[in-house]
Amino acid sequence: MLVFFKVGRFYEFYDAQAAIGCLVFGLKPVPGLRGFRLGCGFHFSRLGKYLGLAVEYGFHVALLREYTMEDGRIGRHLVRFIAGCGNT
Repeated sequence: MLVFFKVGRFYEFYDAQAAIGCLVFGLKPVPGLRGFRLGCGFHFSRLGKYLGLAVEYGFHVALLREYTMEDGRIGRHLVRFIAGCGNT
């Protein structure tokens, strides 16, 4: 399963999933992204492209979105979408 973490205007992958994102999607690796050993990401406008590729390559995917509280702090992260081979 690939977990697409929404952070601001980007979707990001971390550690082992970042390695997959770099290999499968051709994303540029970013060492030390948000305190992880490896990270990578893309602008939210390209989400459809990368979701389609992930499912095409046989990955199950989940979108995780952060919700902010009225004072601007991150309140929680919730799964917004799940898809994969055989589930529609």
